[in-house]
Amino acid sequence: MAMQIERGSFGSISLDGIPFVVVVYTPEEMGKGNWSVGLIIDERASAEQRDAITAIASGQADGAGLGVDGSFSASTRQPSALSAAA
Repeated sequence: MAMQIERGSFGSISLDGIPFVVVVYTPEEMGKGNWSVGLIIDERASAEQRDAITAIASGQADGAGLGVDGSFSASTRQPSALSAAA
């Protein structure tokens, strides 16, 4: 699932224009769990922006995440940087 934050912030951290991708693999029906979940964040994001997007996507920010929280996943990957040149 690919997303781009057009305009927004997490606390005092601007997230304007930062794209990211949530990657999910489910070996069976999604409701059975055992997901593998990864988060890919644009390489132009600072460490603070990566941490903020990770907190939002995982639900650590407010409890409503994008599946990166481990509730269905057996494994969660650390965020990776995505190069625009790739």
